[in-house]
Amino acid sequence: MTEATPLDRMSVDLLMRSYIQLDSRSVLPVAGGFLDQTRGFAAACEIIDSERGRIEKIKADAREREQRASQARNKQGRR
Repeated sequence: MTEATPLDRMSVDLLMRSYIQLDSRSVLPVAGGFLDQTRGFAAACEIIDSERGRIEKIKADAREREQRASQARNKQGRR
C-alpha cells in the first residue's frame, strides 16, 4: 500500500471498514442482500476471506508443529 495513490488507500480503507461491519455485525454497506452489493465489495470480501483462511491455516500448522515438538520433548524426558 505504500505505493498506492491516496484514492486507492481510501478505497481500501472503506472496503476494510465495510468488511469489518459485515464480519462483526452482519451489516452490509448497501441496503438489501449480498447480491445487492457492488461487485467491488463482493470481490474484496472474497479476497479478505481467502487471506484470513490462509493465515488461519498457517497458525494452525504452527500450533500443530509446536504440539508435536512438545510431545517429542515429553517422550524424551520420560526415558
